[in-house]
Amino acid sequence: MLPNNHYEILGVPEDAPISVILAAYRRLAPMCHPNFTEYDPDTFPVKRLTQSQYWLAVNEAIEVLYNPELRCLYNLGIHKDGYPNYVFSGKCVELFQAHTNKHNHHFMIVLNGKLWTTQSIPVQHLEASVTLEEIFFGMQKTINYQRMRYIDGRSITQQASLVVPIQQYTRHGTCIMLKGYGHETELGQGDVMVKLHLAPHKVFTVVGNDLVCDMPVPLSTAMFGGIVQVQTIDSKTLTIYINPTVLLAHPPRIFFKGEGLHTPTGRGDMFVFFTATIPTVAAHLYQDAWRIIREIEAYNNVAPLDKQ
Repeated sequence: MLPNNHYEILGVPEDAPISVILAAYRRLAPMCHPNFTEYDPDTFPVKRLTQSQYWLAVNEAIEVLYNPELRCLYNLGIHKDGYPNYVFSGKCVELFQAHTNKHNHHFMIVLNGKLWTTQSIPVQHLEASVTLEEIFFGMQKTINYQRMRYIDGRSITQQASLVVPIQQYTRHGTCIMLKGYGHETELGQGDVMVKLHLAPHKVFTVVGNDLVCDMPVPLSTAMFGGIVQVQTIDSKTLTIYINPTVLLAHPPRIFFKGEGLHTPTGRGDMFVFFTATIPTVAAHLYQDAWRIIREIEAYNNVAPLDKQ
């Protein structure tokens, strides 16, 4: 909203704990409240703002810096791009009432432009990209992230590592809650919520618990039949026979039971769609290939195109 440093607006250092940030807000906010008639810009840490500007700035500062999640993103310079896509709520009266009440120790968080109150430290939201193989086999994945820490009376942004257990039953969009690994303030320790994002796979597409893939087959196999080998997600090789001309007339879908993803009761299935590939004809084979294909078309009563 306003191009001001939130710490400068409150007149506090960047490693100030929540208690110092709150005390600064409680001192400054009443002095620039719209109902206050003796506003003096020289008594504020930043001198150049009007009363209405400072009123907005001081409330945006407390909205961001009192929330460890937003404060961490703000310290990294990404709070407008990271979760939850922060935009100042503009709820100055609600913020003032909440943070000037000395008996109120709730956190004010912003979601979808609205203020919400919570008694616990807001959950820190992270995202992790996982591969299909990682979900299929299950594993532990280490992710690096930034969190607020309270150390020796100072609130600092610090890099941390977190081991996330990836279970075989997880899917794209699964959220995993990890207790005690979130932001830390003098008021306690928060939690982390990790949302999994399945990276696109070069072979398989996930549909529920099933795996689907498209498999190209040589034109000779499609026309005359032959053996085709299919590899599963767990590297098994399955061998099937393609009947002559069936692939061209009715492209088959082969169903492999129990070759999909793990479920609590077993495994899903795998579906393979076969398609014939049309090869590129080398120049020295062009005349012979053209003649043979035209003879085949004539045999099958297909009207040939004019020779190019």
